[in-house]
Amino acid sequence: MFGTDEELPDTNWASAEPSAPLLAPQSEPETAPMPVPAPAPMPASAQPAQAPLDASARRGAGTALLLSGGAATAGWVVGGAWGAGAGFLLLGAVRNAWRAKTLWPSAVATEREEAAKSATMAVVGVLLGGYLSYRAVTAKRETDHAR
Repeated sequence: MFGTDEELPDTNWASAEPSAPLLAPQSEPETAPMPVPAPAPMPASAQPAQAPLDASARRGAGTALLLSGGAATAGWVVGGAWGAGAGFLLLGAVRNAWRAKTLWPSAVATEREEAAKSATMAVVGVLLGGYLSYRAVTAKRETDHAR
């Protein structure tokens, strides 16, 4: 692509003129561009199905957003940044525990799997939220003792 040293012209720097003629660039043989085949349409059965968002799903998402924001704000007021994290995580743990409780009695295997995942996430949320609560309490005690 760049060539070797033998292809470069010998330049006389004193006169700023090349002492050997420049080689003309060699052109590559022209080839016709290959046509790009159009993608074949997917059959209707293979296309991913988009579940429509019903009103209850939107309401649940809005409720979760308001509750998590309220829990984080309440935690911030009580325990600062540690408290905000604790409030947010503990509320999420409560929602996951409620979801696990409602899905657990189902006879459908996928719903029971979701219940198990929600229960696991509830336990993890309680552990992390508890740790952040502990940090919020110790941070508050340290600032009270410093006064």
